[in-house]
Amino acid sequence: MRRSCLLVCCWLAGAARLAADEPLQTTTEFGITVTADELAAAIQEMEDFWGSMHAYLSGKDFTQGDESSRRQTLKFFNSVQEGFYKKLFDGGDEHVVDLVDYLSLRLRKFAMYRRLRETVDNDAVLAELVEHWERSHRDCNALPADEQAERLAKLLEQMNHEMQRLGVPDERRAEASAVWSLQADCFARMNGTEAGKMMIGFEHQARELDRPSAELIRQVANAIDWATITKPESASLTVARFKTAQGDLARMRNARVSSKPAERK
Repeated sequence: MRRSCLLVCCWLAGAARLAADEPLQTTTEFGITVTADELAAAIQEMEDFWGSMHAYLSGKDFTQGDESSRRQTLKFFNSVQEGFYKKLFDGGDEHVVDLVDYLSLRLRKFAMYRRLRETVDNDAVLAELVEHWERSHRDCNALPADEQAERLAKLLEQMNHEMQRLGVPDERRAEASAVWSLQADCFARMNGTEAGKMMIGFEHQARELDRPSAELIRQVANAIDWATITKPESASLTVARFKTAQGDLARMRNARVSSKPAERK
């Protein structure tokens, strides 16, 4: 466990070293500017969060699932951090540049989700939309490369239908559709980085696990994403916010399930 915490810190320290040698750049892509200061703050936030998160996942307070699925979840996230570690220290500076590029794109991904939150203006609806989008993207990544473009085009159509089904007003739906299209381009850029390709490899590994373990990994990842989307702009990502996000997602999911029989009447 201690080794895992050191691994993620080593990766982020490597990015910090690059920033010292070659200052982080302010960049604009997909209409979203990420400043050097924002990037540096995100690196520090991830270092702080993952140190605490690994301690939580290996501790007695993490009680979701059974013992086997918890062990597999901890192993999965440890493997992700070891993958970053190897890319950083087994190669040259180009690996660190790639990781910084990936992190910049990840910041844009969440900026778009926050923009969608403002547009949709309903957290329960947005949570369902984000879950559908992320799950569909994982499914798309599992396809042969020559089939992914067609599936992605269908996904963008599906998002419009999903928003309509969930009652998003026409004007807001049109605005949100434009953001989903940009999000698709952002995901494609992320997948094109070496770090992104590595993450897709880990997605494939998670799909091969037993169902309870794969589901618990997905729930943890979803809660981290939701905490990142919903936290105040000036606030840091923490384990406490992760736990709050976990509870909020569970309540919204239970509300959806309990409302379905009524919808069918």
